[in-house]
Amino acid sequence: MSKLNRKTKFAYSIALSCIIAYSPVSLAVDESIVQVTAVYFGNMVNRTGSCSINATTGALTSGQVLCVNGHTLGHFRVIGDPNKGIKIKLKQGLNIPDGLTFNPEVRITNNLGLDVTNNIAGTDTWVNIGTDGLVSIYVGGSMTLSQVLTNNLSYFSLFDIEVLPQ
Repeated sequence: MSKLNRKTKFAYSIALSCIIAYSPVSLAVDESIVQVTAVYFGNMVNRTGSCSINATTGALTSGQVLCVNGHTLGHFRVIGDPNKGIKIKLKQGLNIPDGLTFNPEVRITNNLGLDVTNNIAGTDTWVNIGTDGLVSIYVGGSMTLSQVLTNNLSYFSLFDIEVLPQ
């Protein structure tokens, strides 16, 4: 089993910056997970509202003009034996500060034409590793502030990506 623990960072200066970072928790013998790009919501206006990054297109949506000044779709890569079946599970954010919610959405692809989007955290997605030994996992999702947070502080949230053999 490979399991990565991702840390979502929410930091205020004049505007709130939101990124998702990671620290490896454990790696299986057969598969490993590496981060290619961290999820980044860009700077945020210090107000309530929500914004989301589409896991398929990478587009940012911010109805209340909450997220501004750039964003990045997260990209993680599973490396393993070609054509091997695996189960991928993305678990919802943990240790979220009061007033902040992160709901991840994942898109999974391989070189065999697989292209699956799963926006229900905690559910399993069964896939085959591509003939090149790779599976790409793109992470976006929605971030909501239900209350104004304190400026000049950092806020953290965690989420897990688990990879298990079939």
